[in-house]
Amino acid sequence: MNRSPFAQATSRLGPGLKSVLAVIAAFGLLEALLVNWVGVTEAWRFLACAPAEVVHHGQVWRLLTAGVLTDITHPMGLIFTLVGLYFLSPDLERRWGTGRFLWFLALSVVLGNVLAIAVDLLTPDSLSLLHPPVLYGANAALVGTAVAWGVNNREQQVNLFMIMPIRGQTLVWITIGGCFLYLLYQGDVASFGGVVTGLTMVGEPSAMRRAYLRLKLALLRTRSGGGGGGRPITAADILRSKGPILRKGRGDKPPLRVVQGGQADDADRDKNAPKDKRYLN
Repeated sequence: MNRSPFAQATSRLGPGLKSVLAVIAAFGLLEALLVNWVGVTEAWRFLACAPAEVVHHGQVWRLLTAGVLTDITHPMGLIFTLVGLYFLSPDLERRWGTGRFLWFLALSVVLGNVLAIAVDLLTPDSLSLLHPPVLYGANAALVGTAVAWGVNNREQQVNLFMIMPIRGQTLVWITIGGCFLYLLYQGDVASFGGVVTGLTMVGEPSAMRRAYLRLKLALLRTRSGGGGGGRPITAADILRSKGPILRKGRGDKPPLRVVQGGQADDADRDKNAPKDKRYLN
């Protein structure tokens, strides 16, 4: 049975990406309807990331919910976000699974807004571009997706703006360069949250997971009081190490060794018997 064009277009999408696209599209259209045609101008502000509300009133949910909002004065922003996620995200969801993919998008948005708020707090008031009253949009998630896709597919080609074929590695550098341009012209800091997330969450295991596991092992060894040579292993030891470090401390004792068995007679066994009885037979 022939499927409809819509069914064919969405068959490549995972359940996580379908949900993300549906939520962003629904909020974008509802936003425009309420503000431009109904006159409800304040409803969406409860979801936008206002640095003052986050810092002084602890409304931390804004760090995430701001990612579902778009600029209602420029519909191309909504279209560009949906198209970018549609073409680059399916590969990531297939590689990682739906849970990790959704966690990646959420972390990109949250980290981007956290960076923007940190810059807002640390920079002088004279740099007005770095002090936006409200932050919103999924640009950090889109940037993170482009960077992660490019790192995972360094040699594969993708059509930039649907016409210019470029390699994945080139897409990474173009994306990072675009973030610097947005910073220069619009003071957009949040996009760099996507760059950081995209670079640290790729790989098996990713750099972020390796750091987490090493710190976790350090805490476990420190609490147990064990370590090589009787010295507890610290977090610094874990992060500097390149091989397995979780081992039972034996001090200066020789390691266990395996001696091959056989059916030799008593004379041969006596002759070949190890003098060190600590060998494991």
